Amino acid sequence: MQNTDAKALRPEQNNSFELGLKSQFLHRRITANFAAFIEDFSNYQANFLDTVSGATVTRLINAGTVSSKGVEGDITARPFRYLTVGGNFAYTYATVDHFNCPAGAPLSCNVNGQPLPFAPRWKFVLNADYTRPLNDRFTLSLDSDYTWQSRTQYSLTETPDTIQKAYGIWNLSTTIEDTKHHLRLTLVMRNAINTHYSSYMSYGSLGGVTNWLPRDYGRYGGFTLHKDF
Repeated sequence: MQNTDAKALRPEQNNSFELGLKSQFLHRRITANFAAFIEDFSNYQANFLDTVSGATVTRLINAGTVSSKGVEGDITARPFRYLTVGGNFAYTYATVDHFNCPAGAPLSCNVNGQPLPFAPRWKFVLNADYTRPLNDRFTLSLDSDYTWQSRTQYSLTETPDTIQKAYGIWNLSTTIEDTKHHLRLTLVMRNAINTHYSSYMSYGSLGGVTNWLPRDYGRYGGFTLHKDF
């Protein structure tokens, strides 16, 4: 650790502004909500990789000032009986406005204007649900959702090795519900198109890049059985 690490961090503060619209029309068969937002952060607290006595360490620092602005929305529609479709999106322009480089730091320390970690520029979710009673006892449900996001930087050092490329995940499920016995059997398929991705990337303590693999890193399926008492 360095001598400056003995000092307490300054509190992170932000100013937020949001303007939104919530609406329903066509006899409430369509719901649409939209919002635009701006957030300005000062004394932004973040983990930063540094080298001390030849070893790589992660330090929590007051990184400087950052900002986030964008638009988001969600729409739900019921075009037919038993069928519900919807989706939501977010466009987020989140950047480092000014990074506090220490004295004598290399030129690579200047990350002004670079994207904030964990902030993909675009993200979309599409979903559909078809639920109808088969008789007085059983109900059938078919569900599907697709999530896509643009490339994501995971490190404040803005290194190319810690960028997750854009990817999409498609999930499917089918449910049979027995209302008489309060039973629900669901067959699931996760990551149906077998998309490989990392939920986090960072440099390892001994060198190289370490990837965190989520449970749905590869396609898998199964079932759940739920009982209400």
